[in-house]
Parts: sequence; C-alpha cells; structure tokens
Amino acid sequence: MTKKTITIALLIVALIAAFMLSGRNRPEAVVNGEPIDSAKLQKSIAARIASHKESGSPVEADLIRNAIIEQMITQMLIQQGAVEAGIVGTDDEVGVKVEAVRDRHGADVFAKYLVDNGITEQQYYDIVR
Repeated sequence: MTKKTITIALLIVALIAAFMLSGRNRPEAVVNGEPIDSAKLQKSIAARIASHKESGSPVEADLIRNAIIEQMITQMLIQQGAVEAGIVGTDDEVGVKVEAVRDRHGADVFAKYLVDNGITEQQYYDIVR
C-alpha cells in the first residue's frame, strides 16, 4: 500500500469512530441553550421504573421517560425564569422550606420521594432554590 492509501484509510476509520462516538454525550434536550444531562435523566427513569415495579404499578417505560423529560424541562424553565427575575432563595430560606416538607411528610416519605425521583437531597435543595 502506498502512503496516500494508508492515510486515507486511517482518515476514514477516524471519521467512522468520531461519528459513532458523537451521540454518546449528546444531551436528551436543550432548554434555552442549557442541556438536560443524559446520565441524570437515565438515573431518574431507572428510579421511577423501580418504584413502579415495587408498588405493583404498570411500567410503561416510554411514558415514564417522556414524563420525566417534561418535568426536567419544566424545572429548568422555572429555574431560568427565577434567575432572570432575580428570585433566588438564600441557603437559610431553602433550608427552612426543605425541613418544612420533611417535617410535614416525615423523613421516611421524604427519603422515598428522593429515591423515587432519582435525585439527591442536594439536588432537591437546588430545585427548591
């Protein structure tokens, strides 16, 4: 083989590899230029499906996936609107609200909510903020 043929073959292989890998970290959706994290979405979907199975509810993965994407988009729009309007809660204000929810529903129910929705307590604080 000539040097030119080897170079072209390597270029083709590189382009194919780049094409195949290009979709791996692509966001599921973009809200006003801000991507929805694919890993976070998948984790939320898995948690919701597990919760449905545990409770004996029917599992319709496509409906669950669409509902979670819609929730994430809505949450991002609310957060973006709040930032744009200059409405951001202080750490103390957010802490009081989160503790009120935990107290109203109980620590076990609150923890189950976090698991069912595939979020951490810190992520919940960020949502409340």
